[in-house]
Amino acid sequence: MPTACSIIFLNQISSHETPSSPFIQNWAVFLKCNKSYGASWNLAISGYSNYGSSTDAVGVYKLMLKDAAMNLNQITFSNNAYIVPLLDMCVKLGLIFVAKRYYDEMLERNVVMCNTMIIGLIQRGMIEESKRLFHGLKERDSISWTTMISGLMQNGMEREAVDMFREMILAGFTMDQFTFGSVSTACGSLLALGEGKQIHAYVTRTDHKDNVFVGSALVDMYSKCKIIKSGETVFKRMTQKSVVSWTAMLVGYGFSEEAVKIFFEMQRNGFEPDDFTLGSVISSCANLASLEQGAQFHCQALVSGLISFITVSNVFITLFGKCGSMEDSYQLFIEMNTRDEVSWTA
Repeated sequence: MPTACSIIFLNQISSHETPSSPFIQNWAVFLKCNKSYGASWNLAISGYSNYGSSTDAVGVYKLMLKDAAMNLNQITFSNNAYIVPLLDMCVKLGLIFVAKRYYDEMLERNVVMCNTMIIGLIQRGMIEESKRLFHGLKERDSISWTTMISGLMQNGMEREAVDMFREMILAGFTMDQFTFGSVSTACGSLLALGEGKQIHAYVTRTDHKDNVFVGSALVDMYSKCKIIKSGETVFKRMTQKSVVSWTAMLVGYGFSEEAVKIFFEMQRNGFEPDDFTLGSVISSCANLASLEQGAQFHCQALVSGLISFITVSNVFITLFGKCGSMEDSYQLFIEMNTRDEVSWTA
């Protein structure tokens, strides 16, 4: 049974305020002196986890492992109210091996815990471990499938991502915008136009046909497959657009006047370019050897601060060189704080 001190702690963490640092130190001292109170350990872990003090929650758990191993009771590892927030925070902090220890010691696991663990493994690049965990699950939901598809895509395993999407359909799960977005991008990377068209047709029969994330991914897919007209059709039908949508269309036009035109149209519609968008349109100017437009974009890069991105500086060096302005090219090169192989080659 929790002691009076445990009750005081419970009152503090229930006050909607994060427990203070001095309090956790006093609490740790109390726990060391009261090793028999397993419920007190559980209360501390739950409190700090639920109220955002992730470092303290992990610290209390490690202290419990060190000084009170006998208290690793069923409450600690089977009560979701205690362990789920702690597992989630360990994943967010990148403490994947600590999270894995919690996961392995759980007496019972639900699909939320499994999904959290898969996310953590993928974030650390442990894709094979995440695949083994996924395939070993007795229960999966749409999040399980979408997480794996996105993870495979992010790790350059586009073909496996598309194949898993097919399995997901056959298993009867519902897809969301992230599922469609990830698999469309995978098809674009594979230049798998046929499969990409099938996914597009599937999307049109769902509530996600007007989703900006899905639309952007479809534009990107058609652009990579060099089917610009189809990309334009999707782009023009989008009721909402983002910088990603505009950039996908711009990249689809390649190094052409159309790319420059759509860049200006994007700005007229109130969208500010990011480093990738600006770098893409500058590359178009370099290919067109348009020094005047390039100088205009250079001013914009200076004002916006995007010139600090090494990729942006590199394309400007290339632009000035192609336009015969070697002095400007060299001046920008020596002003760069950091350089890479592309900088020197340009």
